[in-house]
Order: sequence, then structure tokens, then C-alpha cells
Amino acid sequence: MIPAYAILVAVFVAITVRQLLELKIQIWKIMLIGAVAALALGDISVPAAFSSINFGIIAFLIGMFIIGEALQQSGYLDYLSSRLFSKARDTYAILLLLTFGAGLLSMLLMNDTLAIIGTPIVISLARWRGMRAEPFLMALAFSITTGSVTSPIGNPQNLLIAASSRLGEPFLTFFGYLLVPTVINLFITYAMLRFVYRRDLQKGNSHKAAHKILPTGYKGSSTWNVKLSIILLAIGFASYVLYSLAYSSPQPQYLFSIPIFASIPILIFYHDKKAILSKMDWGTIIFFVSLFIIVGSVWDSGVLQGIVSGSSSLISSALYIFPVSIIFSQLISNVPLVALYLKILETTAKGVMPLMALAASSTIAGNLSILGAASNVIIIQGTEKKGERTINMKSFVKIGIPLTIIESLVYVIFLVML
Repeated sequence: MIPAYAILVAVFVAITVRQLLELKIQIWKIMLIGAVAALALGDISVPAAFSSINFGIIAFLIGMFIIGEALQQSGYLDYLSSRLFSKARDTYAILLLLTFGAGLLSMLLMNDTLAIIGTPIVISLARWRGMRAEPFLMALAFSITTGSVTSPIGNPQNLLIAASSRLGEPFLTFFGYLLVPTVINLFITYAMLRFVYRRDLQKGNSHKAAHKILPTGYKGSSTWNVKLSIILLAIGFASYVLYSLAYSSPQPQYLFSIPIFASIPILIFYHDKKAILSKMDWGTIIFFVSLFIIVGSVWDSGVLQGIVSGSSSLISSALYIFPVSIIFSQLISNVPLVALYLKILETTAKGVMPLMALAASSTIAGNLSILGAASNVIIIQGTEKKGERTINMKSFVKIGIPLTIIESLVYVIFLVML
């Protein structure tokens, strides 16, 4: 029998090679092969595989994909992007607006949501400015990852921390510990991207772009159901936030269910529902289902638990949490890592600081490599679906490694000072 962790390593190596060599095979197919191998070789049983799948996250993604696809097909998404960005003076202003806009929005919406909606927008922006999409795709990826650190609903792993740690008021706790360093890190992100992609940005400024983007095919009267879904989505998220502020954080499944309910007007009233369901990104759904199965098989092996819990005396130190969390998030994804680490912290640590260190480190792990965050995968899948040249691993880590190191230092300094 091939050990479960060997399958995980093989999948990681295959995806990395795929990125470095820019092979045509899609990421979800590699992950699916790994999941099938884990099942076929007996590393995990069918019932255990089924129970390892987080169907709340799957439902969340399906709902957001339905809304996102309807936004694109109706032309309303292009119209919104033109309203938001067409008045920007140059590409530097667009980059600044994108970095802080996506970063701040990810404090209230899940970073995966912004990855779904934001990818086609930034691709349209790049086409409008006559430049390649990579600089804006990188800005979207790094900004939504960094910005989501600050909120208990910014990403799935923060939800786990807020729900299981009994922080009292999770929003005030997250904001109090992590807001200031996150804003600083967004400035750092903008500065690094502006420097690395200065030639692309200059090319975009020299291109004779139109003052407005008025895409053909947009008919305001035919998108009332899409607008209604957006309103329901906003009301759902706002209600979740307000309820959390007034009482306590509800269970994550309530948040995961919001996009499904918000997509009902589209599923019932949209004129071409079949096109939406057929064209939505099922590959990413398969990726997540396969990932949960592979991670479940690795958990059952007990190998990772032994490695992570090997130094109990340092387990609650920010200087220990950051490197362990960042490194292992690349291997098993940040959500499973946090779920495991929370169990360890419940018996070895007290206080809020270790939990905030875990939230920050597991989240910015997404800036180190493409596999560090689900939102990165969503952006890549969405880019490939649009027929654009996607982000490769070499380009990502060239910025991601130094950015992650700098951001880690900023967070550690602030957490130690508090």
C-alpha cells in the first residue's frame, strides 16, 4: 500500500511541475487522480472519504459560481467593472484601487468569493489597458489573501478559529489584533507589485484606452434576477455580520448557505439557466472534493499530527506558529491545518494571541505559493476558463516568498507588542 502522505506529495509535485513547465493538464484533474488513488489503494474508505468532504464549503462555492456565471453572461459584471475603474487616471491608480478595494472587501466577504467575482473583472481591465493580465491577477490574489486576515468571516480557517475558540466578540478581537498590520501589509503589497510590474504598468499607460467601457450585449431590463441575487447575497452577508456583532458568531454552515439561497432568483427566473449550469466552473468543485478526500486520508494516517505536535513547549509561540503554519499550509491546505492546530492549542495554550497568530499565518500562507490558498486556485481556474495566460508557479513565488516573509515579520512584531 502506498502511504497517504506519499500520494499527497506526488500530487503536490505534479501540480508544481505542471506550473513550472506550463503543461496543459488542469489542476483539478491531478487532484482527482490523487483522490481516486487514495480510495483505490485503501488509504481511506468510501464512508470516511464522504465524511471528510466539507459540504458547506462545496455549497458555498456552487452558489457563488452560479451568481458569478450569471453576472458574466448577462454582461452586468463588465458594466460594473467599467463603472468602478474607467475613471482611474492610469494603471498605477487601477493597481492601488484594486489592491485596497479587494483587500478591504475581503474583510467582509470571503476571499474565495472575491476570487470568483474578481477574476473576470481584472481580465477585462487588462484587456482594456492593452496589457497582459498577470499584474492585476497577482494584485487580486495577494490582496484578497492579505485583507482576509482581519476578519473572522474573511476566509474558512478564520471561521473555524472564531467558532471554536470562544473569543467573546470575534470581530472586535480580530480587528483589534490584526487590522493595523494588515493595512501596512497592503501598502507593502502595492509597492512590491508596482516595482516588479513597472514595465507592464507603463505599457498600460501608453495604450490608448477608452474612457469608458460600455460592453455590447448588456441590457439592464433583463438582469433584474441577477441584481436581486446580488441584493440577497449582500443582505445575507450583512445579516451574518450584524448578528455576530449583536450576539455571537453563528455556525459556519449558516454563512455557507447564503450563496445557495441568494442564487434562487437566477435558478428560477434567468432566461438561460442551462448555460449557467453547464459553463460554471465544475473543475474547481471537483478540485475541492478531491482535496478533502486526500487530506482525510493523510489525517487518518496520523503522520502530520505527530510532526506538528513534536515541540509542545513552543506550540503557542508566534515564532513557532508562523513557520509551521505557513509551511504545512502548502502541503495540506490551511483549513485542515487550522483544524488540526486548534485541537493542539486547546490543550497547550491559553489566551488570544496564539489564535490570532494562527489566523494570520495560515492565511498569508496563501501568498507563499499557489497551493497555499484556495482563492489562488480559483483565480487560476477562472483565468484558464477565460482563455488567458495564467499565473505560473515561478512568477508567483518570485513575489510571494519575499512578501510572505515581510508580512510575517510585520504580524509577529505587532502580536508580540500587544
